[in-house]
Amino acid sequence: MPLQTNIVVNQDDHPGLHNQVNAVVNTLETKLNGIQDGATANDTNANLRNRGNHTGTQSADTIVDGTNNKVFTSAEKTKLAGIEAGATSGGTGGSGGTAATSEYSVKVGLTANTTVATGTSKILVWDTEEFDIGNLHNISTNGSRIVATIAGRYTITASVSFTSNATGTRHVYFNKNGSSVEIGSEIRPAVNGFATRMTATATVDLAANDYLEVGVYQTSGSTLTIESAYTNSSVFKIGGVKGDTGSTSVVYGTVQGTAAQGNDSRLSDTRTPTDGSVTNAKVSTSAAISADKLADGSSKVVMTTAERTKLAGIETGATAGGTSGSATVTSASIVAAYGTLRLFYNTGTGKYPARPSVADGYVDFYGPVEPTAANSASGNGWSTNDGWVDTTA
Repeated sequence: MPLQTNIVVNQDDHPGLHNQVNAVVNTLETKLNGIQDGATANDTNANLRNRGNHTGTQSADTIVDGTNNKVFTSAEKTKLAGIEAGATSGGTGGSGGTAATSEYSVKVGLTANTTVATGTSKILVWDTEEFDIGNLHNISTNGSRIVATIAGRYTITASVSFTSNATGTRHVYFNKNGSSVEIGSEIRPAVNGFATRMTATATVDLAANDYLEVGVYQTSGSTLTIESAYTNSSVFKIGGVKGDTGSTSVVYGTVQGTAAQGNDSRLSDTRTPTDGSVTNAKVSTSAAISADKLADGSSKVVMTTAERTKLAGIETGATAGGTSGSATVTSASIVAAYGTLRLFYNTGTGKYPARPSVADGYVDFYGPVEPTAANSASGNGWSTNDGWVDTTA
């Protein structure tokens, strides 16, 4: 929308001022057009930049760890999803990490004596723990309950001591989830002259969050004291999960803390070994191994490319041990290497130097045919007196 102003400047009277006013108006119009309808006015930069004042969603990838709260990575989320609810940390896993406990057990007791009226059932409230592995008991909340944190088969034992009284019977029992139906009990007559001490045991299948309680009952005709020093209860989970054969849940995968399955490619015999990990005994005699990976042995050594090239340039049967210039050679080998070779000497005509003597280091080359007048008349002007020997004749 064009910006409306009350400024009127006559272009003819003030052309420069008219242009300046138009420039200012155009700038303001552009600025206003860039502000959205309903934009917040008169707020501070601090408030506008405060993330708490922003609405909508934001990618977690743009968030960094704080002092107390940390960013949750995808790998950590996957790891957490694989841990059972209520799992206890502190156990050592097979891969060196922290694993959920496989033991669930607790032993609870009383810190002080309590009483039970005759003919009345009473649920004991446990207010002390000797141990609690797996968080089966809570002293401050529902202290009478021992709760199964995971499903399974549990054994419960309770020992109770009634003060001395010779009348009636004594009764210790267990119930599940507050039911009046007993899942195990022990009943006996009172002991005359001594405290009546009893132990009851039961084994029961529990779902997660099921709970067990210990109750007492007596018919002495008066209120009796339950002696705390000899009264306690223990619960422990038998290995395995309810309804199974005792197997443990396993998380399979390829990262730390997971197990490999039988068809995992990492278990294959053809898995590529790491460099430098294979011994001589494990290498097949027919294996094609690069010479670059070989080292000199006690009786055989590795040949380099340069050594092989040098060896190829030496003829079969060459004599080793001579020094350069003194090796024994034949005329045939010279002809093979250099072609036709002739040695000329003069007997005194003056054309050529006199034939060198043996003392002068002369090496005689012999051809199969001596020079004759016939072959000396080949147009070269040599005579038999020239005494030349043709090694290729």
